[in-house]
Amino acid sequence: MSETKGFRKFEIVFHILITLFGLGIITSYIVNEFQILYVILGVGIVGSSLFRLLKLLNKGQLQE
Repeated sequence: MSETKGFRKFEIVFHILITLFGLGIITSYIVNEFQILYVILGVGIVGSSLFRLLKLLNKGQLQE
């Protein structure tokens, strides 16, 4: 399926923002009050978003 260039850029920016949000969750709960459940949730969010971001970036490099 062919993706438009604009949608691909949006998806990359979206995943960067989600990654930053997840890092914020992790940092907030480690610094203020260490709650392992929220740290695990943040790590899951960051991990899945980084995985998708790397997949998008590798796909773009292979096509160009």
